[in-house]
Amino acid sequence: MARAARANSVSGWRDAGRQTIALAAALLALAAFARPARAQGCADGDAIFPDCRPFRERLADPSTPRIAVGAIVTNLFEGPLSGRSIPPIPDAQRDVQGIAALGTTLSLVRLASWPEGGGVLGLEGGVIERFRLELPTNDAVAADWRVALRLDARRGPYSLRASVAHRSAHLGDELIESTGIRRLRVTGEAFELLLARAVGPARVYAGGSRTLRSTYPGGTGAVRAGADFSWPVAGPLTMVAGAEWERAALAGEDNRLSAVAGVVLHGRAGRATLAARYFDGPSALGEFFADQERYWGFELVLDPRS
Repeated sequence: MARAARANSVSGWRDAGRQTIALAAALLALAAFARPARAQGCADGDAIFPDCRPFRERLADPSTPRIAVGAIVTNLFEGPLSGRSIPPIPDAQRDVQGIAALGTTLSLVRLASWPEGGGVLGLEGGVIERFRLELPTNDAVAADWRVALRLDARRGPYSLRASVAHRSAHLGDELIESTGIRRLRVTGEAFELLLARAVGPARVYAGGSRTLRSTYPGGTGAVRAGADFSWPVAGPLTMVAGAEWERAALAGEDNRLSAVAGVVLHGRAGRATLAARYFDGPSALGEFFADQERYWGFELVLDPRS
């Protein structure tokens, strides 16, 4: 039985590895043809891979597809896991984990343009993985996948994003082998809608999602709201901050809070963001959606778009 479970674990993680390689290849292929997108504008120009991004990414969302590396201190394994048990983990209230993210959002087709805005059909995809850095082998904890087809639009200070997203979650082989934790196999699709308004250097937004299909019962949808801020400091430097609240049925209707603050260095070929992150609530990792987690840490995000 143990050998079969280990074989299934390895097979599942190898599948996730193949998906990672496939996604990376697809994103790089698309990026080779895509032009760097501006933060918001939607001027007339190329209809395919337009120089246009009407809806900015949410800064505080820990699940946003991005290219990033970071480290966090988390208490994910401090308390009992919902419906599962694992052996005690030393110093579980301060477990140091690494974050590696590979993903992006691409504007595919400009559907329309009008004064102060326009509409764009886009694609986003990415994977976010976490590792236990305090172990010599840097054991993998979990990986979350997200792929979405999205429609972004903006008119003046108002913007909208509607998307159909697929998400799947995978436990790390090493975590399964060392703890015997049971895989939940959480995957599904959802329709998401967000409305936003820019107010000076800030943007406020609200919206939610409705589950279309899920392998786990009880996930009907979620509601969320948040705000982003951006202040030019000097030359190529900009200060940014954001906060977001979310409540999801799949997570037992508990509140999820996330916040971020950092500095952005802009260059002609892109930008780099060094940010501090905070999270409190049901874990953003799909395999631990019903487990409470609090963490803080730092992240370096690279964006080829200026």
